[in-house]
Amino acid sequence: MLKRALMLIAALSLAGCTTQDQETETKAVPVLETAPQIKDIPLYIESIGTLHPSAHVEVYSLVQGSLQDVYFREGAQVNRGDKLMDIDPRAFQVKVKEAEAQLNIDLVNLQSAQKKQERFRKLAQKDLVAQTEWDDFEAEAARAAAVVELDQARLSAAKLELEHCTLAATIDGRVGKLELVPGCLINASQSSPLTTIDQIDPLAVEFSLTEHEVCTLPKENLKIEIHKIGVAGIEKDCAVGEITFLDHRLDAKTGQCFVRGTLKNPGHNLLPGQCVRIRIPNGFAFQSKLLPKKTVRYNEQGAYVYVIEPDSTVGFRQLTLGDEVDKDIIVLEGIESQDRVISDGHLRLSPGIKVEVKS
Repeated sequence: MLKRALMLIAALSLAGCTTQDQETETKAVPVLETAPQIKDIPLYIESIGTLHPSAHVEVYSLVQGSLQDVYFREGAQVNRGDKLMDIDPRAFQVKVKEAEAQLNIDLVNLQSAQKKQERFRKLAQKDLVAQTEWDDFEAEAARAAAVVELDQARLSAAKLELEHCTLAATIDGRVGKLELVPGCLINASQSSPLTTIDQIDPLAVEFSLTEHEVCTLPKENLKIEIHKIGVAGIEKDCAVGEITFLDHRLDAKTGQCFVRGTLKNPGHNLLPGQCVRIRIPNGFAFQSKLLPKKTVRYNEQGAYVYVIEPDSTVGFRQLTLGDEVDKDIIVLEGIESQDRVISDGHLRLSPGIKVEVKS
């Protein structure tokens, strides 16, 4: 009797479990759905580049002396012709005065030689002066004139050295750090510059393209977009420039072509040495299918998505993907425009499971 009662209880328990399992199996999994967007997508050639100043000047001293005054602040913007620093000019002022004095002395000698030459010119014409003596007068005057020319050259050199005591900016740009302070001795033969000036508006950008990318470049209107790396959003922190140089040969080691472009940088938001993402517009992909990137999953075969079949069960589609477009991705093969793609609720899904679309 007891045995029959136990068997009855076990049967009832088994029946209850089966009923619960059936209810669980038939309960639909809630999901969200989306549909592929059909758009004409602009295509780009992309690369990574480095920004450089459009002009870079290293400031050296052409004369030796003590640094006297500095007229700029490190990192400040300077214009062409602005005074940067002065070297003690006193020794060079003395050289100028010496050269001027020597020139005056030799000018007096020249005038004396020329007067003597004039006095004996008429006598030489009447053959009253020996030819050798007349030749000496001419040589003396010519020698005095040459000495004056030499003095004038030395005076010009002395004045030039004096001018070199004042260092001025040769381009518009931002001045770098100063390696010395007033009072330091500057050597004209030193290897390191006193400071630098970088022109960062406009900026230059340098990058490389493959042979295939070079062949697909537009023939004209070579515009480029420059984006900061790591900044979300395509349109944020974007600068526009143009290609100004395309090398006529490929690098033998890398097989790539060197490219240089320029871009305006009025706000100085971009800095030399910065790595940036380069995008070159290169036509359109018409009637492309776009899916949000969050709908795409990956397995050993590649990308796939779950779709909702007409009977409200889960279907599986393996995908071939194209380029990313902001938060979306282009699907080349695997889905059709009418497919209902599951966008949320993936954790409990597998092919064949019933699903219910949440509102």
